[in-house]
Amino acid sequence: MDAFKRSVGLNYNIQATDSLTISRLTLNNFLQNYYNDNIPLIDKKGVIDDLRLSYFGRITEVYKPYGENLYCYDVNSLYPFVALNPMPGCECVYRVYLNEQPDIDNLFGFFYVNVDATSVDNDYIGLLPVRSSIGMSMPLGKWSGGYFSEILKFAKNHGYKTEVIKGYNHHKLYDVFTKYVTTLYETKVNAVNPVQRAISKSFLNNLLGRFGLNTAKPISGLVNKKEFDIIQTTRVIHDIQEFSEYTFFITFEAMPDKPTCERRNIDYISALEDTTLKSITSGVVIENDIDASIAISSAVNAYAAIYINKLKLDCLKAGINIYYSDTDSLATDKPLNENLVGKKFRSV
Repeated sequence: MDAFKRSVGLNYNIQATDSLTISRLTLNNFLQNYYNDNIPLIDKKGVIDDLRLSYFGRITEVYKPYGENLYCYDVNSLYPFVALNPMPGCECVYRVYLNEQPDIDNLFGFFYVNVDATSVDNDYIGLLPVRSSIGMSMPLGKWSGGYFSEILKFAKNHGYKTEVIKGYNHHKLYDVFTKYVTTLYETKVNAVNPVQRAISKSFLNNLLGRFGLNTAKPISGLVNKKEFDIIQTTRVIHDIQEFSEYTFFITFEAMPDKPTCERRNIDYISALEDTTLKSITSGVVIENDIDASIAISSAVNAYAAIYINKLKLDCLKAGINIYYSDTDSLATDKPLNENLVGKKFRSV
């Protein structure tokens, strides 16, 4: 531990003891040594709720539950690698598209769309995730949902049709994480001791997930019976005081809670989209907003999904059967192209 603290202090000029977690220490390093006020740190609950619709975390898919003599691969540092792509900047415009339909290729940001996946290139691999009461899936058919523009463009190129309803069009920002990623990668490769390598690897892999942290604080206020019923069936409640049959003072989490929704047989996506409580929650200011950027996390996760799905589609074209995949790995019945293995991929 002493060697760890010394290395962090000498090489990164930060105090390890100021942070309770590795992810917090990683963020402190980024903020002190690399941050240029170019990340959209959104502090309005209503906007965060909209963008969170496009934020999909770890996606695991099992195509064939049993196999023998399979080839298993893992992507090295996928999130840092895809973070080298353009990121949503601080300037954005919110638009509702009523009479005109924009070309998705000219957009960059987060959009709520109608999706038609009834005429896609293949019926084996879905390219757009969907949340429902039974979890996350990658279906065909028709639905509505929120997505990062780049994954919509990727899906469009493979037969998906989209109708943009509304969204946030950001300016495109380049090299947000380039210096951070390249510097730490070089440090890891050229580390002079195991401690230095472990720290650089940890800093490299732990930053980007931190931006998806939910920093919303509980809300307290008076609500009517209709609002109370919605809160009771979709949110985590900390305290309730009943003033009358129709008036309640309640402390609750602003974001719908998926397990609570499932216990009450409420569709989680419908709860996210319900505007009944908007007057209560939309003006909420998120504390410690510099700790999180849902826009960055959503974009990074979408870029990661694009990368792994490109690989899966290439496998199918090459006659390779896929048994399993998750955010950064997959299992196949035949080896991948040797040009991939040992660079971005490693066999395990």
